[in-house]
Amino acid sequence: MSINQTFTDFVTPVPADWLNNVNNTVNYAPGFVGSVPYSLTAKIKDTVSVTDFGGPVGTDMQPAIAKAMTYLTSVGGGNLYIPRGNWTIGTANTSIPTNINLIGEGSGTILKMSVTGVMFHVTGANVTFSNMLLDGNNYQGTRCITHGQNYVSVIRCFIQKFQYGVYVEDNNALFQSMTIRDSFLINNTVNVFHQGNHINGVIDNCYIYGGDSVIYDFLNQHCEGMRITNSLLLPSALNTSPGRGIVINAGLEFEFNNTIVDQVQQYAVIISGLTAPSSVAMMKFNNCWFGFNVTPSATGVGTLIQGQVTQVVFRDCSWAVCPTYGVQIQNAAGYIPTNITFDGGFYLNNVTGDFVNNATAGTFIVENQYFAHATNPYQENNNNILTMLHHNTFPVKPVSISTSTKHGSNIGIVTINSGSGTIAGAGTSTTITHGLSYVPDASDITIVTTQSPTNNIGPVVITSVGATTFNVGVWGSPGATAWNFRWKANMDK
Repeated sequence: MSINQTFTDFVTPVPADWLNNVNNTVNYAPGFVGSVPYSLTAKIKDTVSVTDFGGPVGTDMQPAIAKAMTYLTSVGGGNLYIPRGNWTIGTANTSIPTNINLIGEGSGTILKMSVTGVMFHVTGANVTFSNMLLDGNNYQGTRCITHGQNYVSVIRCFIQKFQYGVYVEDNNALFQSMTIRDSFLINNTVNVFHQGNHINGVIDNCYIYGGDSVIYDFLNQHCEGMRITNSLLLPSALNTSPGRGIVINAGLEFEFNNTIVDQVQQYAVIISGLTAPSSVAMMKFNNCWFGFNVTPSATGVGTLIQGQVTQVVFRDCSWAVCPTYGVQIQNAAGYIPTNITFDGGFYLNNVTGDFVNNATAGTFIVENQYFAHATNPYQENNNNILTMLHHNTFPVKPVSISTSTKHGSNIGIVTINSGSGTIAGAGTSTTITHGLSYVPDASDITIVTTQSPTNNIGPVVITSVGATTFNVGVWGSPGATAWNFRWKANMDK
């Protein structure tokens, strides 16, 4: 060894690809039952942190997220971990491509907008946001998450102070399966907004407070299979939002289960079919509560159904403290709702009345309802309505009911009554007080002889049917023996 030689002259150089070769040949063994060893390289690629790409706390982290997306796309997708901290989003419209999971550490991971625009724009399928707080910083013109892709999920997130919390839109193509689960959406002007060609969207076990809760706006587009389950919706007037719970402008096969819509300002639920060919059909509300704020809009309605709406069922639902009606049904834009069913319901402290149907035609089933309004429990305002009104409870006689309504065993209104009558020997008529809640048709009344008269009295006729009485007449007087009969009036057809 000469004086000019160094230690490195005697060391064999390490090949440039040595580390990659090691990572690809050394396996990672998870060590739990059923696990399979795989390469260390693949393990490293499972999850990357946003801090691997820059973005220290206090600076705009969007460039770091964008770099992470580029990397994860190059390896076919993966997990981006965002650690605890108050992170700033100072550049809008970060694209989230296919097969990406953004994972935080719960409420300790806070991403806050410092500009208007979209925080995350999903451009690929199979994307999940989980365990983070996303803050729009009260900027109008902001959207937290926008997408029109398949299989996008928001799990255990807290989304607040955007103009739109989750904005679901299409890219002129049908997409499916948007899921929001176990999340809080707070004080967004519109918390969830759906539009476009979308099927199978789910909101489950969520708390949605302030602004409009959920809007389904699918005019002239295809939408089906939307569901809200086990959730609490507390809308209120905020910015441009009037404070509505669930707004449905078109769609098929929606289902809402075990959900409370309370502290409403304007409508707990509004269902509208206003533009052809858009319509609302095949929807179910099961075990839901619709209630209002103590200082709501003076024109607020619990559930407003209008226009081209059909095959909607409310089962075991309640309406409370609505400033006008619990339920209101009406024509709109030249369309008439029909085939609406209410089965099992409770109405409490609604101001104007519990239930009013102003549709000019259609078929409705209203049964097993408890109407508690002291003066205006139920109204039908057009005789072309065909209603099956069965097994309901009314504290007082309803204000009005269509003559085409079919009654049955309703507590509080009398639609079946019976009694006896007599036409004296020299008489030819008698007046009967029927005791019914409404004016019956003559065809609703039957007469049966209980004692035959001396003379042939001829045909029996029923005339002068009114709100309280009707007349029974015969052609000839009964003679020495009066004619006794029993009558029955039955409006339950």
